[in-house]
Amino acid sequence: MSTFSKPNRGSYRVVAMAAVVMFGLFSIVGTGGGDDEEGEPPPAIPDLSGIWAGTWQGSDPSVGGLGPVSGTWEAEIHQDPSSAYGPAMLTDPSSSGANELTGTVTRAPCATVSWTLTALNVPDGTAAGSWTNPLTTGGGTLSGTRIAQLGGPRISFASPPAGGPGTVVTLSGQLFSDLTSLRFNGIDQPLRQIEEVSRIVARVPFGAGTGPVEVIAQAGTARSPRYFSTNVTSPAPVPGASAVVGTTPAAVTVSPDGRKVYVADRNSPPIGRVSILRAANVSVGALTFTAVTGGSPRSVVASPDGRRIYVATAGQGVLVMDAALAQLLDTIVLPIDDQGRDNPNGLAISPDGARLLVSSGTVGGSVSVIRIQDKATVASLPMESGVAPMGVAFSADGELAYVAAADIGGSTGNSLIIFNPATGGVLDSKAVGALPTAVAVSPDGARVFVSNQADNSVTVYNIAANTVSNQAVGAGPTGIVHTPDGTRVLVAYRDALSVGVLDASSGAQLTSVTVGAMPIGIAINPQGTTAYVANAGNQTVPCVLVLAASIAAPPAKRSL
Repeated sequence: MSTFSKPNRGSYRVVAMAAVVMFGLFSIVGTGGGDDEEGEPPPAIPDLSGIWAGTWQGSDPSVGGLGPVSGTWEAEIHQDPSSAYGPAMLTDPSSSGANELTGTVTRAPCATVSWTLTALNVPDGTAAGSWTNPLTTGGGTLSGTRIAQLGGPRISFASPPAGGPGTVVTLSGQLFSDLTSLRFNGIDQPLRQIEEVSRIVARVPFGAGTGPVEVIAQAGTARSPRYFSTNVTSPAPVPGASAVVGTTPAAVTVSPDGRKVYVADRNSPPIGRVSILRAANVSVGALTFTAVTGGSPRSVVASPDGRRIYVATAGQGVLVMDAALAQLLDTIVLPIDDQGRDNPNGLAISPDGARLLVSSGTVGGSVSVIRIQDKATVASLPMESGVAPMGVAFSADGELAYVAAADIGGSTGNSLIIFNPATGGVLDSKAVGALPTAVAVSPDGARVFVSNQADNSVTVYNIAANTVSNQAVGAGPTGIVHTPDGTRVLVAYRDALSVGVLDASSGAQLTSVTVGAMPIGIAINPQGTTAYVANAGNQTVPCVLVLAASIAAPPAKRSL
């Protein structure tokens, strides 16, 4: 085993250049040491070049501290004969003796954190160590691996990050051309639905377990920066913790790593807000929140790389926020006005994280397809007169789009419209119940579910069989989500103070769980252990199954 250590002749020094959020720009340079008689140059720097990624965890036990903490890191390291440099998690490190490398990381407003790498195995591409925060007495461990070589293929993320056999998974990255093999924790998947230079779409093969996804191409081999989890389930129908959040929490989503819960509070203008909760301890309440002046947040999604959240906001458009602190970064100006209707699923992001579906919510409005990179509207689907676009969703492979089209005027009929997100062209439509509100797609892409708020039903569209059925459910079905194991569908019953648990194959209700007043939005973590409900009637976000938290506020009259 090879470790990074201080040599007998000469030493290495890691010089911090700048700090960027969790990361800094560093370089490793030889500092000489030519005191020896032979005048030999210092040993060559170990080959650290490549893409490194890993996790850190620990605790912050100080008064007012965060308690258990954890996160991820990623770094791209370049190297020449005399130095290595690049953006990294650690700043201002220096060599501190044999078999270890130490340094500090500083990120306002947090205190300076010291770190030590005690095991850097260059041939195996692994690193491990520890960190401490002298100010708070916090500390923990960190570890990582080299996931790709410079100039070769690279996996940025897998979406979704978890799923069972048959789940459709999108790998986003670069240099996937001339692919020779795709493996889920060592199990080959020879069948790929889509194979492009920056995107691969394939199903989780049977027999695959939790572990890295690997891409092998002519240009090299790359591993996913995080393990893909096949350990998925459906939450047990048991109420969990809850937290008071804002005044009218109406939509909720979960980060791809399952650590954070984002809540959109549609409180009437002039001030709404977006809150962040820690999934590990929802009952503590919001870690932080951002006020939204002059707008009413109504839908929220997280980017599959975990770096951004997007919030559809009436009166403003789509707010682009940093996922760590919900800081506003940009605004995609669009006309959004749900005219008093609930629309917790009126925003969707494509599996590759490149596009947004945004429903205007307005009678006679439209669905816009936004290219995130430049905020351009690349396609639009206008509604007929008297029809309002409500919930939207991408197909499991991102090639199709769905919108719940609510016939407010009573002349054309309610429908689920299937369209091409590249052109806006309508491909098909299916009749659904009254006031279709939200849409959910099964992990294998085989079924689409629509909640019909005004007639207390859920529509199940079986794509392969091309059949549609309506199932009677609880009062006011609104937000809807599919569990990652593919067996259940969860529906927020706005007028029944509960969440319904449906059988995914038939749509029939199996049971229901009381969660709070006026549940509207619902989301589930990637492993399927916890669902989160936004209770707009009592300002809470409860956990159930454990449905993890409900969000509530004062009751409001529903408008058709």
